[in-house]
Amino acid sequence: SNWDFIVSPKEFLLALTIGCILATLLVKATTIKKIISILKLDTLTEIEKVEIQEARAIVNYKVNERIKIFQERGYIDASVVDELTDIHKKQYDIACQELFSPNNRAMSMQVFRMYAIGIELSYLKELYRYQEVNEYVYKKIYGKLQLQLETIEGGDLNPDLSLHTDKKDIFSRLEIFIVKLLGGTINDKNIDDLYMYYRAQSIISRKVLKQLRTIDQLSAEDIFTKEALNYVVNLYQLFKEQNDKKMNSIADTHIEHYRKLSYDLAVHKVNKIQKNVLHELYHSGLVTPKLYAQLSDEMSSKD
Repeated sequence: SNWDFIVSPKEFLLALTIGCILATLLVKATTIKKIISILKLDTLTEIEKVEIQEARAIVNYKVNERIKIFQERGYIDASVVDELTDIHKKQYDIACQELFSPNNRAMSMQVFRMYAIGIELSYLKELYRYQEVNEYVYKKIYGKLQLQLETIEGGDLNPDLSLHTDKKDIFSRLEIFIVKLLGGTINDKNIDDLYMYYRAQSIISRKVLKQLRTIDQLSAEDIFTKEALNYVVNLYQLFKEQNDKKMNSIADTHIEHYRKLSYDLAVHKVNKIQKNVLHELYHSGLVTPKLYAQLSDEMSSKD
């Protein structure tokens, strides 16, 4: 052997690996903050400046609401309620003042639209997770929402609602090219996909409206402009009505087909309820981890 060191090759490689890891961690820990600052990665954009103030306002408003509820239930002593309420009321007022500065007020509609699309994306992922939409429908709606988000973030408040993929996206174009090359077709004429598409958008619109009406119950005019709130609520109300109409049209036109699809979707909805209830039982300590795992497997096998 040509190995002349005191330590074995295994020990040498182990020490070298640990040394590299420690050196990397040491360099990162001492320089990462400075590098972020130099590259201005921690600098907020104009939109983010508005978003952070809106978040602060909503958080402090909600905190004061909860403080009142906890006082009524006896969770917080009455002697400290006033002090805590004043602290968060002042923080709420400061955030609202920042929001209604001339520069921030002009972006209220833009930020509010982006907030609503964020809610849509959240519920779309939930529908996909519980198999209430297939991969095709998920990708179609997800692509549409991402394009809208990018367009609104760029300052255009009237995105094209008919676009579902970015024409500049090379991967989308490559996918279409390969499908056509193999003799396939890309169309939106599949009844199942169409129904799931309109149903998903109807559900998502209803969820968004529910969230927006919750905001309306807050001191909404202090956080968002009344014009922005009313416009977005009306937009999603119209959007929901249009999708309901198209969904019902498919159900009336393809009755037998609709019954089967409706049954399948109802089964997925029931499975979602089962899993949610089981999750609550597990976190309440009513079932052990072993039982939770076994019951989860039983439910998954029925999907």
